[in-house]
Amino acid sequence: MSIAYQRIARAVALRADMFIDGDKAARETAYTTATVATQLDSALVPPSALKQDILAIEQEIAEIIANSTNAMYRAALAIQSANVASGGNVPTANGSSVPFIGTFDGVFDSADNTPMREMPLQVVLRRVANPNSTWKVAVRYFAIEGTKIFHTTTNVYFRGCGWLYTTQSAAYDANGDSPLPSVLEGLWVCKVLARLAQNGWFVPEAQWYQNLAAEQTAALIQGRAQMLALPDQPIKAASAEPVAG
Repeated sequence: MSIAYQRIARAVALRADMFIDGDKAARETAYTTATVATQLDSALVPPSALKQDILAIEQEIAEIIANSTNAMYRAALAIQSANVASGGNVPTANGSSVPFIGTFDGVFDSADNTPMREMPLQVVLRRVANPNSTWKVAVRYFAIEGTKIFHTTTNVYFRGCGWLYTTQSAAYDANGDSPLPSVLEGLWVCKVLARLAQNGWFVPEAQWYQNLAAEQTAALIQGRAQMLALPDQPIKAASAEPVAG
């Protein structure tokens, strides 16, 4: 399940006490307003700066996922390249110019989606040349040399993870969703809150969230991220007790 960008912005604003001052009803209105930016006290953090922080952390988390082997999380960021002939360049983006990040999932035969097997370059080149028709049975081998891929079939494609700032920025502006899985919401909020410290404001609180974010980042890297239940109000850094669930 994906995460709404406004849900992240709202969670950060609530815990950092960034909403425009008012009575209980006014703050309820501020919290439930579709576009959170219109309800923020911009003297603390300008709405555009909050957006940049939210997207920067999203990219950071996406990079962690893209360098992991967690199939569930990687699926949320999955992209596929265009077809590549033998001797072609290793793709850096998909057909929509979304760049690959992290490690590839694999290389696949475009004809039937069969995974290709990585082999030494000379083995692949000998199979392609097939002198005197030595080999009768087709194989699906590939080798990467520098920025080039060589393989034994007509075309291949790459699968992996992708993330593009301009796409996600537009989704944010449209009150859309992030592709990140919802289980990572707490980590995302913590990381944004950890970036807010400035000019003596929110410093101990930011450090508290930074410590919590570090624990959850380590868990994500190890493939055991879990949902966090965070305090629903500004914290006192020395006393807040988050609950992992």
